[in-house]
Order: sequence, then structure tokens, then C-alpha cells
Amino acid sequence: MDRTTLHLVGYRICPYVQRCTIVLEEKHVPYELSLVDLFDKPGWFLRLSPLGQVPVLRVGETTLFESAVITEFVDEYAGGGLHPADPLERAVNRAWIAVASAVNVDSHELVLAPTRDTCERVAARVRDRLRKVERQLQGAFFNGDTFRLVDAAYAPVLQRLAWYEETVPWFEFLSGCPNLAAWRERLFDYPAFRRSTPPDLQRHNDALMKQLAARSVGAMPWFVRRHLER
Repeated sequence: MDRTTLHLVGYRICPYVQRCTIVLEEKHVPYELSLVDLFDKPGWFLRLSPLGQVPVLRVGETTLFESAVITEFVDEYAGGGLHPADPLERAVNRAWIAVASAVNVDSHELVLAPTRDTCERVAARVRDRLRKVERQLQGAFFNGDTFRLVDAAYAPVLQRLAWYEETVPWFEFLSGCPNLAAWRERLFDYPAFRRSTPPDLQRHNDALMKQLAARSVGAMPWFVRRHLER
């Protein structure tokens, strides 16, 4: 494989994979995308991914993994600019990217929560994290007027939380967060995000809920049941 050919391996509905496609689209870097079934991981993928997780990026014969690593590489590969120049501000952005990852973990836990009470506790944790993000927002985007890697990190999980509110309106993840609500709308309208979002992405999320229901052992997760009963 030519070293200039970037080959991203992912799962259609994964927010970490979408982080990478947002940055690839923002930097106008040509790439190939291969999708794997995380419920039936092929051997070639497991040989590439030390953690058995997506995303994975192949750059020639070199394999990168972890979305934060991949997005920083893509940015630098294409000339940089998606991290602040100041080292302290750059470190702060990396720290808040870690918070976005924590919200991703929470959102996964929410979907798989066995009971409404557990789901409510996880939703409260998400709201608490997002209120902390609210206090950090400085303008149109996280750092002001310029789209950064930290914005790319939050856009996919905010999209999925919006879908979950369609199933359970009382989640109200952005309650008391007017700046974050406005930021979310700007992210959803941002060209690179729109290009990273296939028109059938939410349908794939619906299909995932059906897969989770079919694979449930014992009681179906509370949120999954609510979603399928809509």
C-alpha cells in the first residue's frame, strides 16, 4: 500500500470512528473506509487491532489505533491547525477530549442499563459532565471561532445523545446548557460533520438496538426495550 493512502477500519455507528472521519473530511485527506462487524470480528482485523477495537488507521504498512492518536496524526499529516498553538491550551483541549470519551462510555452504559433506575443515574452523570463542558465554551466553537479536534470529539456523542432523547425525552441532556445547545447545532451544521454522517446513520443505530435486543441474556436493557417499543 502506498504510504500516502490512508485506510480507516471502523464500525458504522461508532462515535470514535466518526471522530476520525470528521477530521479526515475537515483536512480533505483522501481515505478508504472498511467496515467490520464488531459482533463477529474477522481475523484480519484482530491481527491489526491490539485492543480488538475500532478505529484502526493503516498508513502504508503501519497501523495506528485509538481515535485521539489517529485524529492528531491526520491533522499533523495534513499540515496541522486543529490544535491550538499554545502548549497549555493544547493540553487543556486534550483533557476535554478525554471528557468527551467519558461521555461516550456513559452513553454506551446508558443503552445497556438493565433498569430505568440505572438509566436515570447514568443520564444524571451525563448531564453533570455536560454542564462542566458548558462552562468551558468560549464562542462559536470550543475555543472560539475556530473548529478544532476537541469539537470533532464531541460532535458524534452529542448526535447520539440527541437520538436517545427522541426515545426518552426526559433525559434532557442539555438542560441548563444554552451555550452547549447552540454549539451542538453549529457542530451538526458544520460541513465536515455533515460529510461524515451518512444519510442512513440513524437507521444503523436502530439496527444496532435490534441486535442488542436479540443478544440480550435475560431481561432486555431498559433503554433498548423503550426504543423498540416506540
